[in-house]
Amino acid sequence: MKNILAITLLTFLLLVPSFAQTPSRKVAEPKKKVEPAKIVEPKKVVEPAKAIEPAKVVEPEKVVEPKKAVEVKYDKFKDTTSVTLTLQLIKKVALLSTGEDLSLSLVSSFDGKKPTLMPDDINGFFLSVSKKKQYSNSHSWIVLADDERIRLGDGVYKGEEGAVRAAEVIIYSISLANLKKIASAKKVETQIGNAEFTLTEPQLQSLKDFYKQIIP
Repeated sequence: MKNILAITLLTFLLLVPSFAQTPSRKVAEPKKKVEPAKIVEPKKVVEPAKAIEPAKVVEPEKVVEPKKAVEVKYDKFKDTTSVTLTLQLIKKVALLSTGEDLSLSLVSSFDGKKPTLMPDDINGFFLSVSKKKQYSNSHSWIVLADDERIRLGDGVYKGEEGAVRAAEVIIYSISLANLKKIASAKKVETQIGNAEFTLTEPQLQSLKDFYKQIIP
């Protein structure tokens, strides 16, 4: 019996070192999950910055001043001042057969820069441009200033007829007293030859402005 146990024990001892020396199997690690390859987006091309153009300077529009109805001009060489009522269109007929533009102007002058004396007379001009002469036979000037009749005479007439148009100029001498009556009136009707017309409010105001410029 003892021999059997000894043999068994000896056999066990001989097997143990062999067992101990047998390398243990490595535990297989789980395979790592293969991540899908990342899609590399192409880099955006950075466009060069555009040069900033300087802002354009917007020039303000030039304001065209309306032409003054009364012009005052001083001549420093002659030491005289002229006052002019610029041409006032008082009649316009657009018909080709009898078309006419009739305008009125007044002119006066005095010594120095400011009037010191009352002027004796003022020159009044009528300018007519038409298809044919309108005032060669009759050009007397009559004014109704608030129904007061003022006769200014026939004036000095000059007319020329061209191939297309006729131009006529009639010059009248107006006393300061008569001009004052006309400029002070609320309503002015006038007749030259056979033509009749009424002055407008702006034209009456222009006459008043002219009168104020020629008196002390």
